[in-house]
Amino acid sequence: MDAVRRWAPKAWSLQRDAWLTGMDDRPVGFLGRNQPNIVRERETRRIVRINREADGVGLQVEDFFGHEQYGIPSGRPLHEDYHVGDEVLIADGTSHARARVLAVDDRASRIRVTPFEEPPEGWKLAYIGPLPKKENPAAPGLFPPGGCYLRKFRPSGTPCYFWGRLNKEWDIVHRQFGRRLIVNFVDAPSELSVDGRPWTVPRDYAEWHTVVHRITSHLIERYGEATLDFYWSVFNEPDLRPVFWRANW
Repeated sequence: MDAVRRWAPKAWSLQRDAWLTGMDDRPVGFLGRNQPNIVRERETRRIVRINREADGVGLQVEDFFGHEQYGIPSGRPLHEDYHVGDEVLIADGTSHARARVLAVDDRASRIRVTPFEEPPEGWKLAYIGPLPKKENPAAPGLFPPGGCYLRKFRPSGTPCYFWGRLNKEWDIVHRQFGRRLIVNFVDAPSELSVDGRPWTVPRDYAEWHTVVHRITSHLIERYGEATLDFYWSVFNEPDLRPVFWRANW
């Protein structure tokens, strides 16, 4: 393609990248793989154990794998992120449930919440594959395959960003090969969606506005006036809603 453009400069000058948000927990549909997200929330924790109790449900939690690359400190006290009465989302990429916080125990890394329904197949707490041990220079970042997560639902959490993979890829596409990009905002990322899964709506549109604004600002800051010639795409294939969309706009 690059060789052709030497004698036909307008050929293949526009590239549609994979969308910027979406599938980070489990392989989804025909794509058959997980797609790491630019954004995670500071408050998110991985759930390692669920204990049913007479007065609620105990959630043993830990830092999610790869949190450091988003600028999230290790061992952050739970009480700074979760408070009695907060509404939370429990999600493993397949099933989800909502509950309210009853108590927070920093020392035990444990949060007690109101009872919630168990999915028929049970919660998928374990990772679905081995954790990556070192970063691939061609695809920066370390991301967990699967897992079950505790997220803020209401009020929403605090978005944090990892730009390494986006910068690496788009520097090649735009700076090295001179292509204009189609910047594609599609669904809410799993981390910010209403049920912790892709291809659906955000749980908080004010937070989603902030995230889209931050990603857009990052691209403009990095690529400057060239972004005026990019295409900016919102949504994708609404006519195929029965195929993969799980929400009705």
